[in-house]
Amino acid sequence: MDLVEAEDSGLGGPLAVALRSRRRVITMEWDPPAGADADKALDDLSSLLGRPAIQGEGRPAQVDSPSLRLAGINVTDGPMASLRMSPLVFGHLLQQEVGVQAICHVTCRDRNLLGLQSELLGAHALGIRALLALGGDPPHVFQRFPRPGLAGVYHTDVRGLLELVTHLNQGQDAWGQPLTGPTRFLVGAAINPGAGWDSWQTGDEPVRPEKLEAEVAKARAKMLAGATFFQTQPVFSVRVWLRFREALQAAGVDVPVIVGLWPLRDARQAHYLQSEVPGTYLPAGLTDRLERGGRREGERILAELAAELAPTVAGFHLFPRNRIAVARRSLELLVQSLEAVDAC
Repeated sequence: MDLVEAEDSGLGGPLAVALRSRRRVITMEWDPPAGADADKALDDLSSLLGRPAIQGEGRPAQVDSPSLRLAGINVTDGPMASLRMSPLVFGHLLQQEVGVQAICHVTCRDRNLLGLQSELLGAHALGIRALLALGGDPPHVFQRFPRPGLAGVYHTDVRGLLELVTHLNQGQDAWGQPLTGPTRFLVGAAINPGAGWDSWQTGDEPVRPEKLEAEVAKARAKMLAGATFFQTQPVFSVRVWLRFREALQAAGVDVPVIVGLWPLRDARQAHYLQSEVPGTYLPAGLTDRLERGGRREGERILAELAAELAPTVAGFHLFPRNRIAVARRSLELLVQSLEAVDAC
């Protein structure tokens, strides 16, 4: 199902409408609280959007923040295999009390097929309409402290999860049995334009082209399984994105892509991303700029990337790492950049 069909059938809520309008959208990632009290997180996000918390009425939130052009907030699902509030529950609270659409992450890591379907049906009843299907960070990779017996479930993969949501939207469960009615989810997936690139390289092609080809093949498989939009891992290079975009187009991947932007704080953070986050490509000279200019230079880098990438993307996805001040400033910079591009 494409975005035209999604909007016509009422799937996806405001995000589908925003993507269909072809106006570049802005989304932002946020981790749910590491506890049972969501009040502070909801108050912080309400202040970010410049309005007091509101009490909702059990329906999908409307995009009512045109000054920031924020189409939705991604709610993560146990990032780095950490214990957090359910993204589906926090997403519901976000829509009800803050008034912005939640794009809830759903991973294959923690639930079998039965549990996934039960969670999704409940989320739909609570007004969730937008999902991002992910594999989930493996518990054995992220071991900050001993957690004996903890293991991932992975009863299906991302492609299977996308097909599962497609079944639910058709009024069937994973085994083809009828439900009492269809769901109306808009579902996307993640892709990584930096696959195959190394930060030390200077050429215009990835040093491991087979990894780029594999990432594009996975993107196509996700699209065919039901993904109607993509959000990317952080992009720090225009040429890397353009090369990836060219490969996507050649493979027939034609759904909207919202490109990830990470507001860099300083050179130390850049070095961390470069060395510890697989598939992250930082061009030569970027860390030198951050060494000289720090946070202010990071803001200039964000604005430059947004202005150069804007003509080729469906929007931008911010990674402020739950920092309200960073989120507010980054949103301001993005809006300014997009308005400047639109004025040309």
